Amino acid sequence: MTERQRELYDRVKNASGKLNLTNELGDEEALAIAEALKVNTTLTSLILDCNQIGDVGAQAIAEALKVNTTLTWVTIWQNHIGDAGAQAIAEALKVNTTLTWLSLDTNAIGDAGARAIAEAIKVNKALTRLHLSKNQLGDAGAQAFAEALKVNKTLAELDLSENFFTTSGINALKQTGNAICKLIKLNSQRVRSPAELTQIAAATEIQQLRSEVASKDRRIAFLEQNIPNAPIPRVPLATLVSATNNFAGDTLLGEGAFGPVYDARLPSGQRVAIKRLSAKSIQGYTEFKAELDTLSKFRHPNIITILSYAESHGEYCLVYEFMPNGSVRDRLNRKNDTPPLTWSQRHRIAADVARGMHYVQTAFPDHVLFHLDLKTDNVLLDAHFSAKVSDFGLVRAATHLDVKNYIRTQNVRGTVSYMCPQLLESGRMTTKTDVYAFGMILLELVTAANPGTRLKSIARRAVDGETTIELLDSALDRNAVERQSVSNIVTLALECLDDEAADRPSFGSIIVQLDPWSSDMQSTATKAASHVAEKLISSGRQELQVTASQLSIESTQLSRIVTTIPSIATTIPRVSLQVLSQATAQFSESRRIGGGGFGSVYSGVWSGQRVAVKRLAADSMQGVAQFESELEAHARFRHPNIVTIMCYAQEGNERCLVYELMTNGSVRDRLDRKGGMVALSWQQRRTIATDIANAMHFVQTAIPRQPLFHLDLKTDNVLLAADFHAKVADFGLTRSMPAQVDVHSYIKTKTIAGSYKYICPQYHQEGKVSIKTDVYSYGMILLELLTGKQPGIELGSAVKRALKNHGRLDSELDTSVVWGVPESVFATALAHLALACLEFDGVDRPSFGEILKRLSGAETGLNEERTIDDARMTAFSQTDLAAKIQQLRSELAAKDQELAAKNEELQQLRSSLVVKELKHAVQGQELQHFRSNRAATDQGLQRQLGSDLPVKSQRRAPKNHDSKSAFDRIDVLKRHQPGSNLAKPIPQVSLAALVTATNNFVDDSLIGKGKFGRVYGASLSGQHVAIKRLSAETIQGYIVFQSELHSLSQFRHPNIIALLSHAESHDEYCLVFEFMPNGSVRDRLNLKNSTPPLTWSQRHGIAVGVASGMHYIQTAFSPGHVLLHLNLKTDNVLLDAKFNAKVSDFGLVRAASLDEKSDLRTQSIQGTVPYMSPEFFDEGLMTTKTDVYAFGMILLELMTAAKPRPRLKSEARHAIKYQTVNELLDSAFKPTEVELQSAVKLVALALECLDEAADDRPSFRALIATLVTR
Repeated sequence: MTERQRELYDRVKNASGKLNLTNELGDEEALAIAEALKVNTTLTSLILDCNQIGDVGAQAIAEALKVNTTLTWVTIWQNHIGDAGAQAIAEALKVNTTLTWLSLDTNAIGDAGARAIAEAIKVNKALTRLHLSKNQLGDAGAQAFAEALKVNKTLAELDLSENFFTTSGINALKQTGNAICKLIKLNSQRVRSPAELTQIAAATEIQQLRSEVASKDRRIAFLEQNIPNAPIPRVPLATLVSATNNFAGDTLLGEGAFGPVYDARLPSGQRVAIKRLSAKSIQGYTEFKAELDTLSKFRHPNIITILSYAESHGEYCLVYEFMPNGSVRDRLNRKNDTPPLTWSQRHRIAADVARGMHYVQTAFPDHVLFHLDLKTDNVLLDAHFSAKVSDFGLVRAATHLDVKNYIRTQNVRGTVSYMCPQLLESGRMTTKTDVYAFGMILLELVTAANPGTRLKSIARRAVDGETTIELLDSALDRNAVERQSVSNIVTLALECLDDEAADRPSFGSIIVQLDPWSSDMQSTATKAASHVAEKLISSGRQELQVTASQLSIESTQLSRIVTTIPSIATTIPRVSLQVLSQATAQFSESRRIGGGGFGSVYSGVWSGQRVAVKRLAADSMQGVAQFESELEAHARFRHPNIVTIMCYAQEGNERCLVYELMTNGSVRDRLDRKGGMVALSWQQRRTIATDIANAMHFVQTAIPRQPLFHLDLKTDNVLLAADFHAKVADFGLTRSMPAQVDVHSYIKTKTIAGSYKYICPQYHQEGKVSIKTDVYSYGMILLELLTGKQPGIELGSAVKRALKNHGRLDSELDTSVVWGVPESVFATALAHLALACLEFDGVDRPSFGEILKRLSGAETGLNEERTIDDARMTAFSQTDLAAKIQQLRSELAAKDQELAAKNEELQQLRSSLVVKELKHAVQGQELQHFRSNRAATDQGLQRQLGSDLPVKSQRRAPKNHDSKSAFDRIDVLKRHQPGSNLAKPIPQVSLAALVTATNNFVDDSLIGKGKFGRVYGASLSGQHVAIKRLSAETIQGYIVFQSELHSLSQFRHPNIIALLSHAESHDEYCLVFEFMPNGSVRDRLNLKNSTPPLTWSQRHGIAVGVASGMHYIQTAFSPGHVLLHLNLKTDNVLLDAKFNAKVSDFGLVRAASLDEKSDLRTQSIQGTVPYMSPEFFDEGLMTTKTDVYAFGMILLELMTAAKPRPRLKSEARHAIKYQTVNELLDSAFKPTEVELQSAVKLVALALECLDEAADDRPSFRALIATLVTR
């Protein structure tokens, strides 16, 4: 908390009566105010007018209003609150019972926010005055309030003046019949200009993007439907104090971030573990509530059980079952000389964790939980070495989430080594986030090594080299362990650790893979379950009903078996034919709702539920085959987007299958508007497209290496539930492929069945079936959803013509849908996706996993995942609308950079080195005194801490650390000087001269800013320069100043930014650089300020220039002494007037005695995450190849213009493998054939630089030699 925040917090916390805060407060200050409001009990009126509070601040204040019980008057007039903030305030109004006056005048609230507030006042009975004048409300908002006023009878005054209501909206408000509420100046409305009306067409997309970025991380309330609460008993704190002998040190079991854990015995004699939440931890109470709420919702044998809790006067304790064998991490470390875990125990631990996590994600029918701190420290072992997942303090919940969706947090917490790229870089959480952490746990179980990307790299090399047995923990006898078992688990671990979330397996499929490997320690019940599952998968021709008596298992044990793998294998009840005859009124013709060559379908009621009964024709071989195929397919899995088979009957030649009834019929019927049906809306069509892809991705990946092919995917076989969610049906033609998943693999059949218009060329002409066969059918379905027309080659041709001639699909879109601009843009994106699915060669079609990502990218509208064709973007580039959207996306990109900066700060928090050193250096004196005596302090640090020592020939386990302070590293730079012919003093100029040159650092001259300061353009002595003004408020500002000054004074090079002079006065530090008129490489790749794209020769020249500059700083010093940049990125590569590249920003530089066989370790890891090499990120190891990794990412950016991220590396590897580099390249320039060949080589070179093994990366010398020959 900053000093300003602390001041505000104390002021608000202690305020009473009326408080006026109108001093240009922003979101950061609002966060402090909100926290204070949660504990204040005397404040009645709060005025926050004329500030800079946006959605984030409003959301925080809304959370406070949910718990504050004294405020009656709140005004937040003239701020920057949008729909996201208004929606949060609306949620607060639904529960707040004291607020009577709320003013949100002069903000940026639109119809979405208005609708939310209108819904809130339908239930709020306290609010009497509500002001929303001078916002962005339109007729939709007016209509929402009109409906609310028909219900609300307590609101006395509503001010909606000076919005954008037309006569229609005004009349709706006047005709509510509400005689209580006075409408203030309702007729006084504004009129939008033509330009504004054009922009409104994009409001949906823009608002969605704004909400995505601005949304505050908050916990989603747990829904309790279908999951009975298990109340956790509360016990007196005195009981726990007595049980632990007043929390004596000799009862301490361990300690975590939120407090210690004690061993104790309750008065009942039961041994327990008591977690005492730290009174000093801000997160203590948050964790306490999270664990209490979460663990009260469910019980599972592989989740730690909470027995009771205590809460009294700021003390919070949780009481758990005692786990005598400690954590998995402790056992792998052999803590207290415990014997090593056996291979069988490790197997069972893996399966137990997967079961526990599968339950966590599926226990609630309509929302999913994320653990977010899954690691070996949080997996505990009971007396029988059964594993139990613990520590749910960081848990998050989200509604209606499946593998395609995510939620985002700006508060990324957890353990870095277990975080997937999506969570670490952008705060995105999906159902596959915890799977990544599980993959790391698997590698730890195999190796006993510490987690991290290095362990992942070692495992990948072992798999490639078929040496996985060598990874095995040395405490185990390799001869006693089956090699294939080790290989299987390591391979599974790497699948879980895939950079692409969509390509990671689900916990359900993980269980299927792990259980067979653990057969030696399974209980009788679990063995039987595996046998049942094997039968279900291998043969649909055998009778599938297995009873408890047949297996000789207690019914409770069998129940546990079924819930272990509910989404993968399941028993299907068998009923008598008489039961189904009665359910359908003896298969009455009046109940017949469909039919075909296989037989007829009837509606009926079974077990109190409406069902569809498919009665297979007794004389139809197709019917028999379909019966067997469907039964086998549906026995394999359950999924919300696959129609559920409820039961079946088989007597003689009679066969029936019973499905859930889909009340809205088939997609084809809906598109045809059969029987006068209402046309599907655009939102419904989007949902249907995603639902189908989700289902098909599942059937192809649920059982690894054994995908299922539908082979009759069409709109007739996609059915719609009551809420219009789609479910794939009719698995009668399914085929499965044993142990082959490569896109080039196929099976061949002589029997070609299905609907001709949906069959791909390979299947139709050659009988070849692969995982891309159903993708072709899906592409045709997409075109049907967009156009409403019948499927076929003609439809595909019409869509191609429209896109070619107009760049958009408008001429072919279904006329029964109202298409706004955002919808049209999205539809065009889907049309391009559909055509990709309809490619002649199956290899060129996307997988369903890729389709889901593209659908998600199009829906979120984020640059990183946008799939709209560049031709369409060009067509829109001249319009005001596109400019508006592009401007917003640029703002979003800036927000993404801010998130990346936050992640960097998280890394810095791994060590409080600078703070500790500062305290040590100043010996308790004030910062100002320290600065004034800086020279003496530096000398003291130098004497105390010594010099850098490299670690040679011990790359894997270096013992020395970079334990120096940041100040001492400056002395290292001074000692490691090159020859005197290179060193050149940097002139010092007066600060007054720089103040004059920048007009007192006026914002008009600001050309950039970073974490530690700002950069201004100025003219000095007739020369155009860039002046970096380092922040006077941070120690790091001074460190950067000294680091850059001493680094850049040592050498001159045409590819390194030139430092011209510096100024230093009191607390002000300035560096004067040569001016670089063409900005940064990142800005040019982003086409900032509409600059033209970089040409091929310019990109190639930039690559050569950066490599030359980096080679120089690694060799300019005397032999063996190198400089490490550690913050090399496209933002820090600047371009002069001739587009020559110059490396800049030497603020994080390190100097040490290193060669290519040695390394140095630091505990202070700083930089930008996507550019960090694995060894630096995981362990703080710095080598001469650390900057080479960053250079590899720069190469990929130059080729693609994409933002840096691990996914970019994966995409490049895929493009090289499948020879599709041309699709990866920046679409802003069109390379010649020769340039394309060179680009392919540069992408391959980038991947060499990005090798996870530092020793395998090329040197900068080798890179220059390679680049100049290409």
